[in-house]
Amino acid sequence: VRAKSESVWRGPIFVSVAAIACFLMIVIAGTPSGYSAIWYSARPIVPLVTLIGSWMLVTRSDLTSVQRQTLFVVLAITSTVSLLQYPYSFGVYFCYVAPLVLLAASHVTTLIPHSLRYLQLGTLVVYLVFAVVWLNRGYVRSIGVSYVHIDETATMKSPRASLTVPAIESRLYANVVDEISRHAKPGSFIYATSDCPEIYFLSDCRNPTRTFYDFFDSDFESDPVGRVERQVKMLKAQEINLVVIRWMGEFSGPPSEEFLLQLHSHFPAGKHFWLYPERAAMATPTFSVIWRE
Repeated sequence: VRAKSESVWRGPIFVSVAAIACFLMIVIAGTPSGYSAIWYSARPIVPLVTLIGSWMLVTRSDLTSVQRQTLFVVLAITSTVSLLQYPYSFGVYFCYVAPLVLLAASHVTTLIPHSLRYLQLGTLVVYLVFAVVWLNRGYVRSIGVSYVHIDETATMKSPRASLTVPAIESRLYANVVDEISRHAKPGSFIYATSDCPEIYFLSDCRNPTRTFYDFFDSDFESDPVGRVERQVKMLKAQEINLVVIRWMGEFSGPPSEEFLLQLHSHFPAGKHFWLYPERAAMATPTFSVIWRE
């Protein structure tokens, strides 16, 4: 019976139907509703696989000790890593755990008697093609919401990173880093705010603080006035000669007006940079590099 059952799933009719279904699902994934359907069918896999695997550990007496240990370790790691989606369950964070989801699902399904391997393989192909076609080629900030095409056609002209990014971003960071290099030596301390740790790396300069994103500072909300005083003291103590301002931090928002006043009083010279230079007359700069004269 088992051989006959398996032969059905291997037959040319099933393979043809499965191939057509996979193709249609990938095409449909290009629509908002199809994209959401496939994406949200994958998101609950972690708890589902964990529950099924845990049930197998409790009820299956035929598993060897190696199988039980391996299954337990895979489930424990996968479920633990999946917690990085809490409390900010943005779509891209699921991508961190997706390889472990595949590993856990494969372990569980191989231990299910008479499992439909070819049906499972077809499902895996659908998800893999969906990831390559619609996730890998889309804007990272829209993952899990909808497919948004972004032209990443330029290679960053930096010895520190040769990433392929949109041309406007490559140009922006190249100009900012060039300006930094005119006023600060590699390996020296500079200060970059808000939420732009990449500036330190790309410019090969050092961060005088332990801060990557400003809102992580304990006094960011509890004592904003004291934080400004602390930052000014740090700039003086570390003899910082150059500051990079990102005018709209991704999470922390813009720097406070009090801090900006202090910065401009100590760093009177500067240059502004826009992501879209053609809008410079109507928009706030993306970055500003200011320095002591």
